[in-house]
Amino acid sequence: MTDSARRTHECIFRVRYVDELVRLFPAVDPAVEKAFRAVDRADFVSGFFVRQGARWSWLTAGRPLTAEAAGWIYANRPLVTVIGLNGAPASSSSMPGLMMAMLDALAVEEGMRVLEIGTGTGYNAALLARLAGASGHVVTIETDSELAATAAERLGALGFTTVDVVGGDGADGHLPGAPYDRLVATAGCRVVPGTWWDQLSGGGRALVPLSHGATYPLTELVPEPRRGSWTGRLAGPANFMGATGAGLGGDVPPYEAVRLPAAEAVAEEDLGVEPDRLADLFFFAGLDVPDARAVRLSGGSLGRKLVAGLGLPATEGAALLCGTSLYVGGTAHSAADRLRKAVEHWHSCGRPALGQYRLRLGPPGGPRGDGHSWRFRRGPAEQVVELAEGR
Repeated sequence: MTDSARRTHECIFRVRYVDELVRLFPAVDPAVEKAFRAVDRADFVSGFFVRQGARWSWLTAGRPLTAEAAGWIYANRPLVTVIGLNGAPASSSSMPGLMMAMLDALAVEEGMRVLEIGTGTGYNAALLARLAGASGHVVTIETDSELAATAAERLGALGFTTVDVVGGDGADGHLPGAPYDRLVATAGCRVVPGTWWDQLSGGGRALVPLSHGATYPLTELVPEPRRGSWTGRLAGPANFMGATGAGLGGDVPPYEAVRLPAAEAVAEEDLGVEPDRLADLFFFAGLDVPDARAVRLSGGSLGRKLVAGLGLPATEGAALLCGTSLYVGGTAHSAADRLRKAVEHWHSCGRPALGQYRLRLGPPGGPRGDGHSWRFRRGPAEQVVELAEGR
């Protein structure tokens, strides 16, 4: 195929890519759609890893793109760009559909100042810059110095002069650029630092994938008058890699691995839940079983299969919710009972969806609301999640 034919092919892929995203989100703000059409994802991805069985192989994305590279880049799927020393993905270009949903929820307007936690390839920072316009400004923070330098070079070469790439721990924010009208994190966070509250302007808003159980649901947060206090709601499910900065909980292992002896049986029980309601169920189970966490179970009668989800390790084994099933291996019978009760409780509460919760986050000792309420610690702060009666 000639270079001219490749460029034509690439252009067709790119148009179809945004058309497909808009079909997924037909009510998306026209400004967000316009930003996706103006910023080319391929400009921020020089290559990526493709999974082949148990191994990852690197696919270079030269320009003009090959049909194979274009098919990967212009699709609604994440692209792994860094593999860590443990052999697991360490950085990626996020799933574009999730990016579009987040930018739509963030509601960035012309002239706003935006703080982004987690630069990655720089693609999302470029989209933010288009939304904020020439009179706005974007500061994006990346813990990996090599990623930060590469993103800064790309953004500069493409003319994004209103974006500053800063190396460091996102928990610190970036005081020289404050106050910010919007804050968005593109990596899973276990805490909401007080520095973010300090650096948001009055009327500002944050969108954070906040850890809960085994996932990082998107959480919209609005600062309250008391320092470090926020009110918020859940904006939808999301799967993110955890932030690597220690200040955001990056020193916590992403999952607990449990491997059973070869002779150990693993039971699988159908939960009887529709696949599109699993995010709702798993969030509720994470409230009812607050010590549940991300668990990966292997070995025993699973053979070569590995299951991962929201679970509880036992002395010798584990129980976990994975997909539409409950898996129980080894001595995890009491753990399995706790997870079953959480599933039953979710049903008895009317199977609430993520959008039915409200939360408060701040210094310990705040008021507890009416109806179903859960209270637990998140770093030095306390989080209260409420599911009001009469929902």
